[in-house]
Amino acid sequence: MKLVLNSLVERTEMSTSFLWHIENREPLLQEIGKVTVRWAALDLILVNILEVALKNRAAAHQIILGSNNAGAQRLDAFKDAIGASYFEQFERKKVIETANKAKSLLAIRNSIVHSPLIMSFSLKGTAIKMEPKAVSKKGTIREMEKIDVHLARILQVLEDMEESYDYLDAKYGDPIDSEE
Repeated sequence: MKLVLNSLVERTEMSTSFLWHIENREPLLQEIGKVTVRWAALDLILVNILEVALKNRAAAHQIILGSNNAGAQRLDAFKDAIGASYFEQFERKKVIETANKAKSLLAIRNSIVHSPLIMSFSLKGTAIKMEPKAVSKKGTIREMEKIDVHLARILQVLEDMEESYDYLDAKYGDPIDSEE
């Protein structure tokens, strides 16, 4: 391949090689994918809980997925709606505490999902070590977040929210019409 001394071509070549090294680390991509899937699942559970609280699926969907694009906004809107709901105080408290746990994980989630990744090369003895690193918003190169730890934490939030949903739906949800 002929290299042209043009900054656009040089950047393209560099980006492509960095991209190639990252995209060939399938376990890393799978872990990042699990993060996005688990957070999307949380959004659906939030919609389901709000549907029970509001008795209105369209409104629940709009609050979580329609007008609040940032995760913190979605969780704050969710907590506001739950706080004003007819649920008993202990039920509201449990759901809001779980939402707060999710909110505390947002910065790490955003770092995992949105930080550009590059390959770092270092010499360890006589071996060259390659490892992915993240680029911060300020442009500094840093270690990647511990994705496995984050996955375990968000999974616990999902399980807790699902347990709350099952309980609240059984207690307050509309019974299924057997003729439909």
